[in-house]
Amino acid sequence: MWELYLDPEWVRQRLRLYGAQDRALAQFFKKVRCSLRGVALGFRPAGGSPAGPVEADQGPGQVA
Repeated sequence: MWELYLDPEWVRQRLRLYGAQDRALAQFFKKVRCSLRGVALGFRPAGGSPAGPVEADQGPGQVA
């Protein structure tokens, strides 16, 4: 059994398989990241202003 497992042809085949898995996962997460970017840009917490959060040391009428 170890002869087949360590055979160079089978080693190359396993490396191709793992490389294909890595590429497929990278492509999947790239798509997920892109789709989440669109969701994150449209998300605003309840009570948040369209201009963004107010800094802690600023009052509501002050400009940075």
